[in-house]
Amino acid sequence: MNDLDRAANPSLSVVEFKELLDLQEIEVYQALDLNEQASQRYIAYLETQPDPQYFPEEDFNGETLQKANSGDHLAQFLMALNCKDSGDQEGEKQWFRKSAENGNIIAAFNYALNLSTPNEQLPWLYRAAFKGLPYASFNRIRKGYER
Repeated sequence: MNDLDRAANPSLSVVEFKELLDLQEIEVYQALDLNEQASQRYIAYLETQPDPQYFPEEDFNGETLQKANSGDHLAQFLMALNCKDSGDQEGEKQWFRKSAENGNIIAAFNYALNLSTPNEQLPWLYRAAFKGLPYASFNRIRKGYER
């Protein structure tokens, strides 16, 4: 059974749902979006989990770059904000992507906004929406990305 067929299976477990999300394939995301039973099960699971922290609590400092280069998604988010404040659009885009790749859904949404075409944006909006950022789903619909 291929990943697309697995994504359409209504008895998909939470673990299988997450595995398919991690593939970051647009067709699989769309199939998961249509799979109402598995989506509801996954959302119910997410609601039982502690709220993750997506916004950094500290200010930009000398250790931020070191933490960001070590894979800390909050430090990477902070680097993106610092680049944005200084007008470095490429740096902003790069750091938002790194933070998003490390699981920061706010960064995934911001990274999508930095991309120029709907085809580039859609996988990142799906990622943010499926992992708990309802505004990303609303934004996807508002921009005409409905299935």
